[in-house]
Amino acid sequence: MKFLKTIFPVLLALLVGIVLYQLIDFKKLFDELQKANIWLVIIPCFIMLFAHYLRAVRMNLLLKAVGYKTSDWNTSLAVVVGYLANLILPRMGEVTRCTIIQRTNQIPANVSIGVVVTERIVDVLCVLVCLVLCLFLEYNVIYDFVLSILPFKNIEVWKLILAVCILLILGFIGVLIIKKQANKFSENKWIKKVLELFIGFKSGVLSVFKLQNRILFIALSVGIWFSYALLTWILLLAFEPTQNLSASVGLVVNTMGAFGMAVPVQGGIGAYHFMVQSVLLLYQIPAQIGLICATLLHSSQMLATIIFGSIAGLILLFNKNKG
Repeated sequence: MKFLKTIFPVLLALLVGIVLYQLIDFKKLFDELQKANIWLVIIPCFIMLFAHYLRAVRMNLLLKAVGYKTSDWNTSLAVVVGYLANLILPRMGEVTRCTIIQRTNQIPANVSIGVVVTERIVDVLCVLVCLVLCLFLEYNVIYDFVLSILPFKNIEVWKLILAVCILLILGFIGVLIIKKQANKFSENKWIKKVLELFIGFKSGVLSVFKLQNRILFIALSVGIWFSYALLTWILLLAFEPTQNLSASVGLVVNTMGAFGMAVPVQGGIGAYHFMVQSVLLLYQIPAQIGLICATLLHSSQMLATIIFGSIAGLILLFNKNKG
């Protein structure tokens, strides 16, 4: 079963890659690449690197809140390598980041994993805020788009609400049962070990409530997602078919692209392309051109991730050998 969980995303990414290969007109792709403003392709790569640095500083704030201290430099290297690892296997980046931080700063992995979970929750909230901004700035377009992709658009709202309530109730009952059983068998050494890991994980998750500088944490979160939206818009300006799109459209593309990147496939391959193509189609960008633009946006960011991730990995390896 574990093997299937590992190999399925790889096979899915391969299948999607083959489909994209069939759909993309590579002559047009290279034509658009040749006409692109190279500086407007390079600059977003460094904005992305800056966003990774902000993410590292934010993670360190959470670690500091639970009594651990690390340098922004070490955590930045771990974050960049983590994004490279995500291209190999979905969600592998989070584990890689925590492993590196454990090795370089002796911070328990369960604590840093808990911190990463908190980060992801905050990121989800940030995406929802971005979605609200999109609805405000591009209401008609984004509303039609969301309706067009919802798989449950024909299901009555009350059924969805009922299903969510049932899941929440079952989850609450499950937590109570687990807590009761844990108390009963807490003397078992294996149970104790699991509980210790859970306590560390819980400490990391709840770190956000112990922050000393919450304003800085919020500012860093805003900075991260502003950087993502900015780099997406600049990349759109770099390519001829999308160079006249507004900053608000860049925000919409980035937000919807974030949903695509959340799909458990390496680098969001396929899902990101679909989301970006669908958004651009709403702005009268033909489907084929939209797919080409999505490919150029995605490829430039993936190439930057590979370059920066490889450099960060070499620095960590050199420091390890040096030590």
